[in-house]
Amino acid sequence: MKKRILLVLAVLTMLLCVPLIANAQIIGSGNCGAEVGNVTWTLDDEGTLTISGEGDMEDYPIFSAPWPIFITKLVIEPGVTSIGSYSFFLSPGLTSVTIPDGVTSIGEGAFANCDGLTSVTISNSVTCIGEGAFNSCTGLANVTIGSSVKSIGNSAFFCCNSLTSITIPNSVTDIGRQAFYSCRDLTNITISESVTSIDEGAFSYCDSLTDVYYSGSEQDWKLIEIGSYNDCLKNATIHYGRHDQITPVTLTVAQSGGGYVLTAETDYDGIAYAAAYDAEGALISVVSEPFTDGAATVAPDTAGAAKIKFFVWTNTVQPITLAKEITLN
Repeated sequence: MKKRILLVLAVLTMLLCVPLIANAQIIGSGNCGAEVGNVTWTLDDEGTLTISGEGDMEDYPIFSAPWPIFITKLVIEPGVTSIGSYSFFLSPGLTSVTIPDGVTSIGEGAFANCDGLTSVTISNSVTCIGEGAFNSCTGLANVTIGSSVKSIGNSAFFCCNSLTSITIPNSVTDIGRQAFYSCRDLTNITISESVTSIDEGAFSYCDSLTDVYYSGSEQDWKLIEIGSYNDCLKNATIHYGRHDQITPVTLTVAQSGGGYVLTAETDYDGIAYAAAYDAEGALISVVSEPFTDGAATVAPDTAGAAKIKFFVWTNTVQPITLAKEITLN
């Protein structure tokens, strides 16, 4: 009997030590489709809102969406084809959003005033970003725009003060009025030659804007219809013929036999250079080799050399990194 009691106590102790796993409970649900019953929503007690079904969401007036604003996570399931107007207006617990494949449009003001939103990824199926879609998302720092977007609506990213750079894909033809108005931390933008019009005030009060990377020629740039109040854009340095900005990466150099292997984590090809200098800093020799798939091997003449400097220049005539230097014994 004593052994049986001890066994029962041991089992109870083990059970008490196992953490309980509680599944999230659904606390609300309903319809949110443009047609009755085609798209539905559920909200659990952890703040996850799931939109599912087939077709377009309903468009809502401000503060009329059927779920509370304090959602923490948004899941849009395959089959949903549009994000309704003002669906997630002023949802401050919401920190990141991924618009999945299948969605073709983001409605007016859909995520406006979501102060906590820091990251947005827009899939390649989206063709239209609606007016004011991300208006006043002051914490939004990272935006990826899919390759099918044709138009960026008026005030789409109005006052997104934390945005530092943006790439406009080569599908976009129109950038709407005040689209990036008062994005005060925006320092650089990449614009494709597909853009034919930049509306009034699209980049007004973008006081930190210094560089524009434009894939077309200077003549192409002059053909763009640029509306008034875009002085920040016009006064920036325009880099022509570059399809995108290259982010500097670390160049690694390793000795191999009589040469040196250069590697860098980059998708860009180009030319690798190695320049040998004597102790006085005079150039002794320089060699170059193709830099492809992130690597090249160069073998400079090091007779009498005190140091070697390595460079890589990409095919877009921009350096990946400069002056990686080694000292010889």
